[in-house]
Amino acid sequence: MTEKLDPRVPLTLDKERTLLLNLNAMVAYQKTTGKNLLKPDGFDMENPEDLRAFLWACLIHDDKTLTLETAGALVNPANIGAINLALVKTFTAAMPEVDKEQPGPLPPAPPPTG
Repeated sequence: MTEKLDPRVPLTLDKERTLLLNLNAMVAYQKTTGKNLLKPDGFDMENPEDLRAFLWACLIHDDKTLTLETAGALVNPANIGAINLALVKTFTAAMPEVDKEQPGPLPPAPPPTG
């Protein structure tokens, strides 16, 4: 078993901040976007509204006064790539490791035919 990543990801924006994807962040994101982060279509990195909402949701654990607009103002063309990478790292750090030895709740998909 590999060691789990620290779920907190530092990111320098207007100041040093820490991204954290926990259940509260997932609920905040879903209330804002109507999308579930645990579903395959829950986040579109190319959608500015999704990006802003995800960033905001991952920051509010540290700053309850942060608004969507304030979070959006922290993003610009010069730092959007670094923010995207930090959000991917945050999502990856928050998700459970897949144990290939333990079967999941669903049976494995049949192999493709053809």
